[in-house]
Amino acid sequence: MTEQKDYTLVLDPGDKIRYNAGAYDYQKCEPTYEIEILVPKDELYLVEVNHILIGSPDSCQWGWDINNKSSSLAFIKVTQDGNLVRYS
Repeated sequence: MTEQKDYTLVLDPGDKIRYNAGAYDYQKCEPTYEIEILVPKDELYLVEVNHILIGSPDSCQWGWDINNKSSSLAFIKVTQDGNLVRYS
């Protein structure tokens, strides 16, 4: 049995990723997505996060471009409507 983690994904130092959280209705502004970056406090400014909408107005995906320029692992927590999103 595997243990549930309390984060969505981990980025190594120097790694970057485009993380697509899921479908998004930009007219209703739903669902609500949030992201939290967990690194040492003095390195937080070194993790760049750009919010993006991908697709056309009638079929959008919410996501982030994340670039870990810190020297530490970056633990990324993504929530959808308050629930932790699991990344497989």
